[in-house]
Amino acid sequence: MSFFSRLFGNSDPLDSLRRARNRGAWADLLARGEEIDPEKLDPAGKQELASLLSNAGDALAQINLEEMEACLRAGDTARAAEHLSLATEKARSDAMRQRVAGCSLPTGGVSTVIPAVATPAAAGCAGSCSSGHAASAQEIEDDLDDDTRLELILSSYPPAWRERYLGMGGLLRSAFFLSHEGEEKGALKSFDSVPDAERDDLFFFERGALLARMGDGNRALEDLQKAIVLNPDHLLAHKALIDLELAAGKTASAESRLRALLSNPEGEVFCHGRLCAIEANRNNPGRAIEHGLLAAPGGDPQVLLMTASLLEKAGRLGEAEALLSRLPGGGCSGANLALAEFWVRHSLHPDKALSAFKGALRHDPGNSRWLLRIAQIYNARGWRKDAVPLLENVVSDAGLDAGLAQEAHDLLIICRSNGNA
Repeated sequence: MSFFSRLFGNSDPLDSLRRARNRGAWADLLARGEEIDPEKLDPAGKQELASLLSNAGDALAQINLEEMEACLRAGDTARAAEHLSLATEKARSDAMRQRVAGCSLPTGGVSTVIPAVATPAAAGCAGSCSSGHAASAQEIEDDLDDDTRLELILSSYPPAWRERYLGMGGLLRSAFFLSHEGEEKGALKSFDSVPDAERDDLFFFERGALLARMGDGNRALEDLQKAIVLNPDHLLAHKALIDLELAAGKTASAESRLRALLSNPEGEVFCHGRLCAIEANRNNPGRAIEHGLLAAPGGDPQVLLMTASLLEKAGRLGEAEALLSRLPGGGCSGANLALAEFWVRHSLHPDKALSAFKGALRHDPGNSRWLLRIAQIYNARGWRKDAVPLLENVVSDAGLDAGLAQEAHDLLIICRSNGNA
């Protein structure tokens, strides 16, 4: 999970992201970038990190929109909906979020628009999108009235909060828009202009969330705590506060909150997911698995991956495979990549795994990880001559993870020595 980020040394933490960008390895860039603490970067570094993440998110959103179109052509509406959901999750820029929001899926002959989430890239949507040109963020803002903008943002909030947010006062609403449209400094000034008498739990939650995004963890914690004092049932504030405490290393406090929140049915899955990570970090795999399985119905990809990994290490392969199969992102006819890698590790379903990795390479050409996996399948089938050029490309990748590089090096020696097999 992101709050258990890896620690970086003295080297520039953005170097690996730049290399991923140059390779077009958007998923890798996003995964690595979201583990970087912006607070440890200088202003220029923070700006570059934000730009890299935005571009990667939009690129992944575009890939999923293309997959959605392919699935619709194949008549697989359920899988198309998964890709639209992923595009909604990944989109970062206002322009991309609006394009995704304009995409629709047929349900019983009626076109149902699935709105975009309010998360902070640059490609167009394919044929089922309602917009006919690549509108800029400014054009989109000019085309939408405040009520429509607010409805789009609130589409990612629990429905129970909609009425309260629709009733926000003018100053708070202005700050809310600026915050969710990425104007962080302007949003903070606008929040600070809200009179004390109007500073309710919504105010402190939204300002706290903004401060967290800006890297001001201490002030964010204060605001989120105030939101909970004003409204003890503010589940969003509880969740945000817990994640901030975990990120700050305040595990005991976060765990205490999680245990208390377990009694709330709406927070139960979230709590088990975070407790899974805490127990895994403590090297308590048994307890971590228990929590992970209880959190699995929520479908959080990070929880599914963590729990599956723990199950695999425990030899519970069937359960691990079942969890991995629930991950999205496999395309209309293939498995998701985590499941495909599981199959490679256990010599299962080579045809399906090979199809998944080749599909990944179509979107991320030259990705050394997927080239290695294909080479491993080729080797297992005795196609060593075909594996050699792939492995030579992999070992020449200076930015490759050390573990993968060693795998490739060892397999290259085997394939070269048995090239005539």
